[in-house]
Amino acid sequence: MTVKAFPELAEVPKFFKLVEDNFSFLIDAYGYHLHDTSLSDVEDIREATANVIYLNKSVGIKIYWYFSPGLIDVDFVELADQNTYPDHVKYYETEFWRNKINVLQGVSLSTVMSMLGYSNELILKDYSNLMPSKCRKRAKIIQENMQGVLEGLAKSTQTHTSSILNGDSSRFSEIIHYRTINMTFP
Repeated sequence: MTVKAFPELAEVPKFFKLVEDNFSFLIDAYGYHLHDTSLSDVEDIREATANVIYLNKSVGIKIYWYFSPGLIDVDFVELADQNTYPDHVKYYETEFWRNKINVLQGVSLSTVMSMLGYSNELILKDYSNLMPSKCRKRAKIIQENMQGVLEGLAKSTQTHTSSILNGDSSRFSEIIHYRTINMTFP
């Protein structure tokens, strides 16, 4: 995949740097460590993402830029191993997950914000709307104000997820249920 075919790729180093700058509180205040920066699924333009992953002993955090729908969000996941970000995480209640044993759960900041009634604080709107016009609008906001988007996500992470940042995943099932009933996400 080339930068010409997918111009967001040229902005990935900037994204990585801005995430590290804006989310430095994860290391300084909560004891996380930067685990990985990567591009994933670049062979398929519809699935390509840039990812920055932080880990502590019980929670993994992934700040990701999903290019195609114009989304930047923060995911929080339970960890089975403090040195490994899991490959498979349950974000929805679906038939696929019902009979799985020892499934790690995950929640997104956008879902937490929606559930708490604070989604209006997010710069990127309509996370669950994948209509092309909404995707283009979010992509334009990211292009013009990536710094502001990440500052807002970092502030919301600090303000609304402090218990999760401290390792408490006890509300994950409730948040996953909310997401399943109320939201459709990529």
